[in-house]
Amino acid sequence: MSRNPLRSPGDRDISALYDMYKQGTLRLAPEFQREGVWPQPAKAYLIDTVLSDRPIPLLFFSKVISSHTNRATYDVVDGQQRLRAIFDYMEDKFPLSRSSDTDSRWRGRRYSKLDDQQRMQFLNYDMAISELKNYNQAEIKDVFLRMNKYVVRLNSAEMRRAKESGVFKDFCASVGRQEWWTDLRIITKQQRARLRSEELAAEFAILLMEGPQDKKESVDIYYVKYADDFPDGDEVKNRLDRYVEWASAHIPDFSTSRWRKPVDLYALLGALDVVTEAGELLETLDGHAAGESATKLERDLAKAAAAQRTDPEIKLEPRLARYLTAASSQTDNIQPRKTRTEILVRMLSDAALA
Repeated sequence: MSRNPLRSPGDRDISALYDMYKQGTLRLAPEFQREGVWPQPAKAYLIDTVLSDRPIPLLFFSKVISSHTNRATYDVVDGQQRLRAIFDYMEDKFPLSRSSDTDSRWRGRRYSKLDDQQRMQFLNYDMAISELKNYNQAEIKDVFLRMNKYVVRLNSAEMRRAKESGVFKDFCASVGRQEWWTDLRIITKQQRARLRSEELAAEFAILLMEGPQDKKESVDIYYVKYADDFPDGDEVKNRLDRYVEWASAHIPDFSTSRWRKPVDLYALLGALDVVTEAGELLETLDGHAAGESATKLERDLAKAAAAQRTDPEIKLEPRLARYLTAASSQTDNIQPRKTRTEILVRMLSDAALA
């Protein structure tokens, strides 16, 4: 069977990455990597960048499946120094710098001394990731060497824009240009410049047409399928716009909540589509009750994740445990996507249609 090396972009917040690290499914230093070499001022400046909600460079992971346990682990091909600095800070191994380079709001503070809002902002910070699939070890090492010689890399969305053409491509580009992507902080301006909004537009459109799909590489199929004609484009765009508008209007502090993140927003859009029968019943959905339920679920998930970090053996409420797992591991696979969507369908249904 021939191999087909792929690069699959995505996002994970710091909380999810730290959970993977503690569980042993994220390896910071495979054999070709250096150990931690960053000095403390460099680490502190990175933490200040995160707390200031400024973007940092893309991380690259390589997925490895154990032939004995069938368990997936991820090797950090590029970005281990950044992750090591972040995890060391979370474990109170160093304070932030007291120099003028550091924002005065948290100058000199350790992680344990951040207030609850600052800590939540830190844990919710999204890190852009590109997952390398079907690469052998020699190729992974070659990628590592090339990255560290500052070769400019194209992501999959940029490659797709370069090689594809047609109606579906134009649809995704049009949706991707809308301001709500950055106004609601679904993605950063830097990610939008790298065409992340176009890729998400494709994924969300496919979700609304056919339900959750498995893996982002399936997106390419739809670029071909709808190259000549995309008759449902206007209707799909209208539903997407309405769902995003509903979420931003009814979920308190939506632009700083977990529900604006692509992994969670994917599930929320899918759930809204199911509960409102493709938007037909959206106006009858009790927005206040649904929004309050979403806020409560976010709080419960945050508390459950914190408890799990303190005691990995703790037994969580099954719904919370299932959602946390589905939002932190193999998030683009169909089963985690279905799990997240099903839980949010129940949440919206319990909030009731007026």
